[in-house]
Parts: sequence; structure tokens; C-alpha cells
Amino acid sequence: MHSDSRVVDPVTQVELVVPAFANEERAIRRAGRQRDGALRVIRFYPDWPHIWPLWDEELGAVSADDLGFSSELQHDLRQWFDYWNATFTHHEGWPSSAAGDVWTTAGDVLVDRLQQEVWDFTEVRAEHHTTPQDTK
Repeated sequence: MHSDSRVVDPVTQVELVVPAFANEERAIRRAGRQRDGALRVIRFYPDWPHIWPLWDEELGAVSADDLGFSSELQHDLRQWFDYWNATFTHHEGWPSSAAGDVWTTAGDVLVDRLQQEVWDFTEVRAEHHTTPQDTK
């Protein structure tokens, strides 16, 4: 069951989703940042040679330190990336479709955690599903 609520932006009169981890005030402030073009966009996907699956839409490759993630989240991001780096190849894909599915699902969970940690000032775009998931 979703516990998201909604609030009307007092400036635009547009209904905003308030995630369970936020409150109405935060949602309204975030909407203002978005209107002002001050909401940073981070794309989430792995790519060689960058060791973090984080790409600022304007600046390019960024690290978890640049974004101020918790040490627990940084650790989990490294493990997720390291698994991809050790297991996936562009020539052969995943060793099995199950390996790709497990990795993608873990990435979905990480995206949710990322968004919660930076929600006030950043939009995280999950693009890890577009990574080729071919199998041998």
C-alpha cells in the first residue's frame, strides 16, 4: 500500500505527490526549486570507466561523495557497481538472465534510497534498465 499523500502547490495550483518520507512543506519547496531550474538531475546507470553509476546531467560523472550520500548507501552503490563490473560484459551480456534480473531489481531499490537522500534538491532518473541485458 502506498502511503504517499498529495498537496496543492500554492503557486501553480498543481497537485504534488508527497512521498511517505517527506512532508507537504518539503514537497512545496522542492516544486519551487524545480520551477526555478534549481533541481539537479542525476542519471543512474553504470558505465566504464567511471566507478560510480552517477551522472550529473550538466557536469557528467559525479561521485557519491559529491552528492553527500550516507556511508551505508555509498557502500551498497559500490557493491552494486562492482557486481556489474565483474559480471556483465558488453560483448556477452549477463552470464544468465537471472543475474541481470537480480542486479536490475537491486538497482531499483538503490534508486529509491538515492532519491530519498537527495530528494529536496535532486531528481534521480533510473536509467539502469536500458543497460543491455543480453545473455550468452
